[in-house]
Amino acid sequence: MRKEVELPSLEALQAEKKRLEHKKRYRRALLSTVGVLAVVAAIAVLLSTIYMPVFRITGTSMEPNLNDGDIIVAVKTKSFSRGQVCGFYFNNKLLLKRVVATAGMWVDIDEDGYVYVDGEKLDEISIQGVKNVRAALDGYDTYITTEVGNPTGEILEREMRIVLIILMCSIFVVLLLTSHTYAEVPVLIITFGVAVWVNKGTNYWFHEVSFITNSIAAVLQLGLGIDYAIIMCHHYTEEREHLEPREATIRALTLAIPEISASSLTTISGLLALSFMKIKIGEDMSLVLIKSILFLMLTVFFLMPALIMYMSPWIDRTHHRQFLPRIDALGRFAIRSRY
Repeated sequence: MRKEVELPSLEALQAEKKRLEHKKRYRRALLSTVGVLAVVAAIAVLLSTIYMPVFRITGTSMEPNLNDGDIIVAVKTKSFSRGQVCGFYFNNKLLLKRVVATAGMWVDIDEDGYVYVDGEKLDEISIQGVKNVRAALDGYDTYITTEVGNPTGEILEREMRIVLIILMCSIFVVLLLTSHTYAEVPVLIITFGVAVWVNKGTNYWFHEVSFITNSIAAVLQLGLGIDYAIIMCHHYTEEREHLEPREATIRALTLAIPEISASSLTTISGLLALSFMKIKIGEDMSLVLIKSILFLMLTVFFLMPALIMYMSPWIDRTHHRQFLPRIDALGRFAIRSRY
């Protein structure tokens, strides 16, 4: 007796073939992303070991700033300035000491143990007294001005951190309102975050960066280059309507590279003009911000495509309605009022 076997239809075979191809592409993209992340992590560990070693404090000689058991990250450099803490090897031990004078300065220690630099006494007691006053008035609306232990850089950096948090929240809301899917937002946030982190971590290339530049660089980087990632994301959304995720990402990157490069040249040209200022901070800000634009471009070109490929299933499933109202009437008025 012959048993009849029901053969699948052509549509079922095509659907199964499409499923297997999608699974294969997803697995390839996942392995590629994991490989890239592993390479980036290995390079980061290697660079941190060579250029930014991590140490554990043993001893109490640097209290109260550095306590026994604290973990610190050191940056290898050949230039030092007064007030900085430097590390050096002595008798096969790494010692940490504060720099009280640099080349060309005279240091004198009298019989009572007071230290003089170029004839000026280091008044650490007054500096500690100002710190105690600030601690006692913490929580009150006060403004203390003094030349002793002036923490202008610390205040600016603390306030710029608050500004950066407010800016990131504002960017999140704007991206949520202007995006096509919810999953685009974490892709853009991760891209911006990595670009800012890499830029701040490479400021040591210049040996010394103004505290003003170091504080405002992240905010200006986002303000100047936020459109790069948005251009890439919008191109992907348009191409995804008729292409698979991998092909759509390749096509979006092909379209975005010329546009982003042209836009960045305009920005870099304007920043380059800052380097011709007579004030030294102009050159300082110019180099750091140009570096920030270049790192943001590299992040968009190399990291963002991998994030889009990894997040493509969620991007496809999290489409939402348009939150912003349409302005067709304004567009029609602009066309009719032309001359």
